[in-house]
Amino acid sequence: RARPRIPKYPAMACSGRLAEVLNEDALVRICRFLPARPLLELGTSCSDFYHRARNSKELWKGLCSFLLGETTLMLHESSWSSSSSMLGSTAEFYRRLFRAAWSCEDFCYDHRLRRSLLMSLQNGAEGKGSGNQSGTELLCMSGHTSETLGPLVIQIGGMRNSLQPDDIVHVTVINLQNCQILRPALTEDSLKPLQRMRHASCVVTPNSLPQDAAFPGAILVLGGHDANTRASRLGTPRPAMRRLMFLQVTKDDGSQIRWIERQAFGTIPEYMYNLACASFADGKKVCVFGGDIPTSEEEYERIQDRTCCSFVYVLELTTCTWSAIRTRGVAPDWRSFHAAVSHTSFLDGKDYLITFGGSSEHCEPLAGGHLADMRGYQLDLHDFKWQMGPAEDLPAPRLRFGVARYGRHLLVHGGHGNGLHQSVSRLNLHTLKWGRLKFSNAAPPLGASAFETGSPQAGIVVGGAQQTVLGPRILQRLVVLRLRDHLVEEDGALAPEESHIATGDDERGEADMAMTEVRLQIQTARGQRRVVSIPVSMLATLGSDQAGTGLLRLLQAVEDTDDADPGAPEP
Repeated sequence: RARPRIPKYPAMACSGRLAEVLNEDALVRICRFLPARPLLELGTSCSDFYHRARNSKELWKGLCSFLLGETTLMLHESSWSSSSSMLGSTAEFYRRLFRAAWSCEDFCYDHRLRRSLLMSLQNGAEGKGSGNQSGTELLCMSGHTSETLGPLVIQIGGMRNSLQPDDIVHVTVINLQNCQILRPALTEDSLKPLQRMRHASCVVTPNSLPQDAAFPGAILVLGGHDANTRASRLGTPRPAMRRLMFLQVTKDDGSQIRWIERQAFGTIPEYMYNLACASFADGKKVCVFGGDIPTSEEEYERIQDRTCCSFVYVLELTTCTWSAIRTRGVAPDWRSFHAAVSHTSFLDGKDYLITFGGSSEHCEPLAGGHLADMRGYQLDLHDFKWQMGPAEDLPAPRLRFGVARYGRHLLVHGGHGNGLHQSVSRLNLHTLKWGRLKFSNAAPPLGASAFETGSPQAGIVVGGAQQTVLGPRILQRLVVLRLRDHLVEEDGALAPEESHIATGDDERGEADMAMTEVRLQIQTARGQRRVVSIPVSMLATLGSDQAGTGLLRLLQAVEDTDDADPGAPEP
């Protein structure tokens, strides 16, 4: 009998027949379940699969959304210089964006988008809940956190130049869709949690919260301490580990929010600060690594020797239960002022936690510690085994820096440390190797002794701090960075008539700082109070001599008049 004819390439023949019966939606769905390597192999199995996968706009847009996130994708859809003619119409746009995000090498500062956001403050777009607060105050913060929901980049808490004892947690919303910066109002049923800094936050998807929110996710805020520089309780830890604080956005433009509290149980200290957390398991669990615990807490014994802390805290949101989970492998020292970010691997689909930087010493509130190196550590969140990254080509160690996932990399921005020259670096999430970024233009100017502390979520960086003769000053600052469009050689460049856009007009220069006035309250011979306003530069000059005679003579020269204001405010 004649043997049946066997195709020369049976796998390709099978693939060809399969491609004939699959419609576009089914093919896209299959591709979305595939890790990177099998996806590439699928494209080489037959020409039909290759062309259909290559020209599927939905497939490449979905891959970009998985790689970058919804908010970062939206920023690039509206900002790429060459996207106007093909946006939303072809797969080519999203293939180019995917390639740029995959390599994560070439960036630019988007001064035009930054300028548009700042103009929204001048145009009165601060929102109904902003009250009498000036627009630039919405960008003044340090020790805060940043998260994204839909088109919104949300800044939470932090130290500010002006805080009242009863101020609640400050929230600034940056709406990339409407190009607005606003302070949201609270719903009538919202709680009013007190202000804080050096807390941690992450986006979660608990089932126990009200279902009328504008987005499926909510922001969980953990720990922190008092941030009021004018109060004696500055640095007092907040009881926010067993009391879980959730932030919901109730209007899709970000103009209204709700705070909700839930009680948690299990193994966790009541107070923590300088910690880092990250969600995993589709937002149903939260992992906490690092942080400082008051010595009076029982859990402090667990981290007293920071070199032997083979555990992490894990929160199960379905039951609001904390557990201390033992880890395996070579674990990093317990950290403070560090970074911890989770991600779902594009290669194997598993959840991982990445951490690095900060200090390995116990740090009191508003203090620092010995700098730890920036070697990356990876924790498999399925079997809780640590893997240590290479020690070569590490960036300068730092504290108080910002970090955010950008494709298959982490972007590290700003921070405070010795020999810190390059403000932005990248860490490969899979190899744990560090690399450099190339920028086609310069960032907005940053004053001497100033550093940025905000996380570059969706490329938006807010706030920072500056060392002055009178102590730290919180910056009013906004920076926007993004991937550069390779098809446009001058992408990110400004025309000569637009050069003013790149200036740091949201932050005063050193010349303006010299004219900043401080108020001194003195008591006259009659027991009355006087308030004297003196420029910072003059105060520094008068107080430069060891005896302080210049400042003393100035205060003695203040005339003791009867119309002195006895109810002058505290300085």
